[in-house]
Amino acid sequence: MLPDTHPLHQLWQRISGLATAAFLRELEEVEAYLIKNIADQKPAARIVLALPEVYRDGKLMPLQLKNTEVSKFRILVKDADGAVVPAPASDVFTVTSADTTGSCAFTIDKMLDGAPAVMMQPLKRTATGIPYEVKDSAGLTVDDDTVDIVTDLTAKAVGLDLAAPEITAQPEPAA
Repeated sequence: MLPDTHPLHQLWQRISGLATAAFLRELEEVEAYLIKNIADQKPAARIVLALPEVYRDGKLMPLQLKNTEVSKFRILVKDADGAVVPAPASDVFTVTSADTTGSCAFTIDKMLDGAPAVMMQPLKRTATGIPYEVKDSAGLTVDDDTVDIVTDLTAKAVGLDLAAPEITAQPEPAA
């Protein structure tokens, strides 16, 4: 072992001190980034279903369910600004309907990836304005809407599914 007064030992002390200081600066930057991003995340405020939006003459139309299909729709939780955020820990969702005609069954289910969903099962050939309401145990703002049961969902126009794009990574373009 070199004595503390040896030039190589002193050089080693300076180099290791710089490495430690640089490492600590990096850690401080990471910590600041994490604190900023965690602090910027707003708490969950409301529940929404990931539904397609269909407009006719500028008016949002009710969701249409084909009477021969059972559909599941992902439950999303959003903050006050509309950004999707995690649901509160141990949050429990429920769905109810004030439909007295028994036109559609609504149940809480899961998507294939395990995410919570509302399953809608038409029980009649056609029906309109069937109300439903999705609530949770954390007291978030309720999602309520209506659905229609139809016999024909044949496409009448072309559009893009902007709510659920499939994204693939690629190298950054040169230009």
